[in-house]
Amino acid sequence: METGRTLIHIVPSNKWGGIQSYAFAICRHFAEEGWSVSAFTRGAGAVDRHFREAGIRILNSPLRGSLDITSALDIARAIKMTPLEEEVIIHTHRYRDAMTAIIARRLARHPKVKVITTRHTLKAPRISPLFRRLYKRIDTHIFVSDLAYDIFRKTLQKIPLNPNSLFILRNSIYPKDIIEDNSSTKSVGTAIYFGSIVKGKGLETLIDALALIKETKLRIRIAGPGNPDYIDQLRRRAIARNVMNQIDWKISSDNIDLRHYLFGIDSSITPEACGITNFFYMAAGIPQIASSSGAQTEYLDNNKTALIVPPSDASALASAMRILTENQELRESLSSEATALYKRLLSWDVFSSSLKQIYTR
Repeated sequence: METGRTLIHIVPSNKWGGIQSYAFAICRHFAEEGWSVSAFTRGAGAVDRHFREAGIRILNSPLRGSLDITSALDIARAIKMTPLEEEVIIHTHRYRDAMTAIIARRLARHPKVKVITTRHTLKAPRISPLFRRLYKRIDTHIFVSDLAYDIFRKTLQKIPLNPNSLFILRNSIYPKDIIEDNSSTKSVGTAIYFGSIVKGKGLETLIDALALIKETKLRIRIAGPGNPDYIDQLRRRAIARNVMNQIDWKISSDNIDLRHYLFGIDSSITPEACGITNFFYMAAGIPQIASSSGAQTEYLDNNKTALIVPPSDASALASAMRILTENQELRESLSSEATALYKRLLSWDVFSSSLKQIYTR
């Protein structure tokens, strides 16, 4: 168990999603290592519940973003409670929250405060004079993929940032988030889409692809949270394509052992900075079909660790689904290679070790 370091994560969203899960997993890990860990949130029950149940200290603040003096004062008070000889790491997930953290650092006058930001998006960064100064004052920028890094540097190529402050560190799966339910029976002949049921995930393409291979009798489980109105749209599409009886709907991604499925599907249309769903499939040891809509091709090789298809191409997705349904040897080869890659380069042990080096360097 380690002592002598304080970790503060700023988690501003009112909803639970991928970034919140990322911050939560990191907080749990370092709390288990003996660090003093806190999470600043807006007080939303959907977010606070997870941290509270894990015993993570919660501090509430408005977290309005840039130039939020109220939140900066709240964070500064938390910093001042830390002994001067103890290092404080503030980890943010939006640049506007990093600005708040930097103001808090100045107000607190603590000699050992680092501000770290993870860049989870593929959007171009802001280039106003205020944000240009901000980027230089952040101690460490973490990018979840090469693609996220490239977009950031291309936009800000004239800003002289210290190269030692820039890191590429892909997300990973916290081991306790991998469900292993050995009492369940394998879902024979069923593939799974595992993730949020929202626009941009290519679920329309998935339904259309299933309609093209009805004769295979493949079943699809669509599992994840989503807006009920949008889910109803998808159901109507499935009825119109005459595949409703081949789809199981589970409006949650909780308590699902992915090992019980034939293969996993990532049908994303919106470019992904780092597809955490892909890592879930790899960690579970099942083959997958992945969209080439974002950074997926950085960590997945077509025909080696996955079958990769263009986004919005129902025909290509249907062909890949047919191949994996019928070819057991290929399924075994893909899952074996992908699982080995995950353990070697993308596992939580690799991720947490690298993040600890960033925090403590």
